[in-house]
Amino acid sequence: MLENRKRVGRYLKKCQGRAVCQMITYTCLIDGFCKSNRIDLASWLVGKMNRDAVRPDVVTYTVLIAWYRKHGLLDQAHNLYNEMMAKGILPDDRICQVLI
Repeated sequence: MLENRKRVGRYLKKCQGRAVCQMITYTCLIDGFCKSNRIDLASWLVGKMNRDAVRPDVVTYTVLIAWYRKHGLLDQAHNLYNEMMAKGILPDDRICQVLI
């Protein structure tokens, strides 16, 4: 797992300074980790986003909330939704479908 983190870190350095590139890259990686049931790495990347001052968007939250919901972790899904709302990120149609 440490090697995966190092590879991801090297890749993200290539995008440094390009906020949109970073946010999209982070979200794609988080989505891939969720699809591989590696929520540990997805959560680590969310923390890295915050440390790198890259703000998750509604798509990032949708990916994570969908994973939690799919695995029956409804409390975590709702906690993320509340966190998203507290940060002023408005829900879209997709996130509403995921929560229903």
